[in-house]
Amino acid sequence: MHIFIDESGSFSHPAPGQLSFCCIGGLVIPEATHSLLIDNFQRQTKKWKKPEGEIKGSCLNEIEIQQVIELLGKARAKFFVSCTEMSLQPEEEIRRIRVLQCENLLAAVTPKHSDKVVRQVRELADSVLALSAPLFVQCFLLCDLVERILRVIEIHDAFARPRELGAFLWVLDAKNEKRTRFEECWRILVGLRLQSRFIAEPHISVKEGDYTDFEASYLCETNEWPVGLPEPEPLKGGERGGIINLRKILTESLQFKDSKTSVGLQLADIATNAFRRAITGRLQIQGWDKLGELMLTLERDKPPFDLVRFSSSDDQEMAAPSEYKSAMMTIWRSAKSALAPMSQRKKV
Repeated sequence: MHIFIDESGSFSHPAPGQLSFCCIGGLVIPEATHSLLIDNFQRQTKKWKKPEGEIKGSCLNEIEIQQVIELLGKARAKFFVSCTEMSLQPEEEIRRIRVLQCENLLAAVTPKHSDKVVRQVRELADSVLALSAPLFVQCFLLCDLVERILRVIEIHDAFARPRELGAFLWVLDAKNEKRTRFEECWRILVGLRLQSRFIAEPHISVKEGDYTDFEASYLCETNEWPVGLPEPEPLKGGERGGIINLRKILTESLQFKDSKTSVGLQLADIATNAFRRAITGRLQIQGWDKLGELMLTLERDKPPFDLVRFSSSDDQEMAAPSEYKSAMMTIWRSAKSALAPMSQRKKV
């Protein structure tokens, strides 16, 4: 599968009394439909305006966005989002979480690790501390997004299109020709954070699913727990499976591309920008009423997108302003269940 990731928003705190909604979107396109989708998109947009030589979501009107969403739906693409409202995120909490991330990185190093690993982790911790607040927020949301994609798409595709699980092809929008700290952090920080998340909350597979291609590509040859990693918590119900090579999933096929040369990134930009404009009331519903149909949820009582908070408060209502809730609920109601293909298969 092809996974294109792009962001929308400044990820910085707005002036007092203003709102700043930001998000990172991941567009998952099956290998089986990827080429046809690209061809159809290029043919559909041949006469559209291309500022700076590419299609930009921010320049499209409702009808144009609607046409793109319909193309994505026909190609069986899936859309994932991690978002936040910066005006509700205390700056001191963002600083605290950034320091905590670095402390966790350093705490993970044990005497069993080589000098090279110790040096790399310390350099990474220094890089995280050097990130600007907007870049750190982006990185944090990116980790959250990738976790959602991996947890949800594996279950969905194990029933709907199991052969797609044999390869994860990641493409991120390059910030400039020289790789930034944000891009460097993907290679290690995303993997380390997800590793700790999956240890704390193990990855779930469904027995009835077909994981043949996934296991052939990403299951570790040995089932011995890696040296230096904390042992996972005992499972409550279910059976412990094999150990997944998370590093291979995240880095075996990873590219940073200029969106001008990547139609997939342009499509991710359109979907992500449409989501942000829909939530903030800057796009009429005609343009985004089917956007939720591209999104998946494992549990109907939870939204198909992650609304991230940098706060220790338990008040969930503080996660989003009231202005956003109507659009959020509309998208939520139209989202699809990741387990739907399983129920359909059982009826056959």
